[in-house]
Amino acid sequence: PKTQPLSDRYDVRSGMPDVNSTDLQGWSLTLNYKASDDWTFKYILADRESDTDTYIDFDTLPEQITDVKAFYNDEQLSQELQVNFDNGGMSRGVMGLYWFDGEAGGLVQNIFLKGVIPNFPGLFGDTRGTVDTTSFAAYIDWTFDLSQKWSIDAGLRWTEEEKSADVLNRGYTDETYTTVTSVAADFDESITFSNLSPKLSIEYQSSDEVMFYGSFSRGFKSGGYNIRANANPITHQPYDDEVVDSFEIGSKMGFVDQRVFLNIAYFYNKYDDIQLSIFTSCLVGNVPSFCADFTNAGKATIQGLEVEM
Repeated sequence: PKTQPLSDRYDVRSGMPDVNSTDLQGWSLTLNYKASDDWTFKYILADRESDTDTYIDFDTLPEQITDVKAFYNDEQLSQELQVNFDNGGMSRGVMGLYWFDGEAGGLVQNIFLKGVIPNFPGLFGDTRGTVDTTSFAAYIDWTFDLSQKWSIDAGLRWTEEEKSADVLNRGYTDETYTTVTSVAADFDESITFSNLSPKLSIEYQSSDEVMFYGSFSRGFKSGGYNIRANANPITHQPYDDEVVDSFEIGSKMGFVDQRVFLNIAYFYNKYDDIQLSIFTSCLVGNVPSFCADFTNAGKATIQGLEVEM
């Protein structure tokens, strides 16, 4: 049927309410203790949680082609103990322990193709899952002045992280979500990831105005589970961690009594097993559809030159 244009370009003829809400709260506590002129201790305790209700009308039409209502919630608690050393001499640094415990999950109810295909009622399903994460890390980062012009910085971080996923995804006869017709995923599994990431950098202070540097560091992002797993068994499998090796060389310069600054840097980042959230074709109740998956892609590199004045 023909319809008149909407009065505002930001209006849509959505088939769902335009209601989205998020409640977010958190707090943190930091304690500092100066044991001596050389040694200081810091303890950090932090808590954060949120709840979100949202309507997502992907098609932005009155018809229920792809309508989703989602409820998300998460809660996390972290603690960190730092020890800092600086005696004004040739070396200084920080070391510490880090602990994290978090839970994130929710419920997503979807309606696909309702009343769009003749003699086909549509697809109705929900995704409910929770991921518990427990992480522990130890790290150290130390700087050594080799001379008045040369200094080196070295660091190391060890991380062990456990992910536990409880997933239940089902199909229903209608949008009341009461009569189950299929179970796409039902599992409760855990996996542990470990990583040792180094860091190394060197600086050369050629004059009071010019400093050159080069650095290497490794970044780590743990793997996990796809809580939107579907009938394809591959989506039930955990995905691997993501790693990036970052290289950078550059200089920092200050001229005219430190009133003019020029910074130049070239960076090169090499990624392995990039984590990607994707949609792929699949069968839902023998009906061609699309399913959400979380997987690892191949390698990638990002490089560039940055100049700031």
